Amino acid sequence: MNNDPMTRCSTVGRAFAAALLGFCVFAASSAVRAEVVLTAREHFNQGVEASRHGDLVRALGHFEKAQTLAPNQTVLYNLAQTYTALGRPVDALRALESYLQADGASGDPARRREVEELVKKNEERVGTLVFELDPLDASVTIDGANAAPDGAGRVRAALGRRLVTATRAGYRAFVLPVEVQNGEPVRLRVALERALPDTSAFLAVSCPTPDVAVFVDGRAIGRSRRQLPVRVASGEHRVRFERRGYTAFETPVVASPNAPARVRCLLTKDAKFPARELGELRVETSEPHAKVTVDGVPFRRGKLPPGLHAVEAAAPGYENWSELVTVRAGASNHVHVSLTPTAERRLADGSRTRRIVAYSMGGAGLALAGVATALYFTNQARYDDWRADERAFSKRLSAGQPATHDAQTATHLQERAASIQRTDDFAIGTAVLGGALVGVSLALLLTEEKSDASPQARARAPLRFDW
Repeated sequence: MNNDPMTRCSTVGRAFAAALLGFCVFAASSAVRAEVVLTAREHFNQGVEASRHGDLVRALGHFEKAQTLAPNQTVLYNLAQTYTALGRPVDALRALESYLQADGASGDPARRREVEELVKKNEERVGTLVFELDPLDASVTIDGANAAPDGAGRVRAALGRRLVTATRAGYRAFVLPVEVQNGEPVRLRVALERALPDTSAFLAVSCPTPDVAVFVDGRAIGRSRRQLPVRVASGEHRVRFERRGYTAFETPVVASPNAPARVRCLLTKDAKFPARELGELRVETSEPHAKVTVDGVPFRRGKLPPGLHAVEAAAPGYENWSELVTVRAGASNHVHVSLTPTAERRLADGSRTRRIVAYSMGGAGLALAGVATALYFTNQARYDDWRADERAFSKRLSAGQPATHDAQTATHLQERAASIQRTDDFAIGTAVLGGALVGVSLALLLTEEKSDASPQARARAPLRFDW
């Protein structure tokens, strides 16, 4: 045995730390459990309140949540009553059986008799389906709810007409309406058929011109838009595009299940279309250098067949603009596009304006500081002259050499002193204003926001995918 004091202290310390950690874990788990029970109690109380007001669906939701959070016999009993009232006898029997199993022989005899009576009531509303499944691991649903057969293939179901569905991956779904009756079980043999491989394919039909009739193998499938996915059988097909005022366009295409076959319509104006029925379209943009397209073709002004046309405008630094425009036959149609700056453009314009203002204020501040400096030195020379004249005047008066114009001289000296003081005040005010302007200018420059034009920022923008 190791009797080293340091070893003993280390062992005792580890034991104490382990005990403290265990206590903390126990306390934390107890707190979490208390919180769960409290939440379950709240759900139970809300379920009771909802049932008192006749809202059984909401009450059922609260009871189910309460039972999930903290299983309880009282909740089970309320669940069974609610299932019974809602006409779900199978779920009611499941809850009642769980109640009886948990209650044992030590429960309240009166409540147990009530539960047994409720069991009999629900058993009268339930029949039995016996399944013979092929394959055995097929999934079964009754009226959309999962119903797992027991070892003998039996499933309880509410009386009446029920929709039975059996599914398994790689097999065709089995769907059959069944009349469930009380008494003899209804036996069902379900043999699923293997599903054939899907040989269908898709055509990715795109057309920049809107409202074009699209036909596949002579069958109309709809009007064109940016992307029109069309499901077809694998193999060769013929796709045709028609619109009044345009020459019909037809093209062959081979569809494969591996990837969608792309088909793009290439419509041209019908030279035989009456000129009087064409409409003139003129597109103006707030940005003179914006790129404008109509039906995917560069456009600014011209004649078009009547009907819908896709007008798009784009310019660097502006949000893309697009809209469907109706061109009226024989009329002049005008579209004005007001482009909206992008967030980056607005930030850049704001930063540019901020810098201009900052530089202007800084320049004005420096100019005012220069004016204040010039005034200071000019006024200093005036002050030196005034000081010399004032000393000479005082010296002459002290020597007893008065003159007839002394009063005028004193008044003139006072006026000069007041003028010098006003100039000093103006210079100080100019210097303060200039300093303030320079300070504001520096603040504007130092606090300028930077545009986040990094690749990561651009990657956050939504992407547009086309076939």
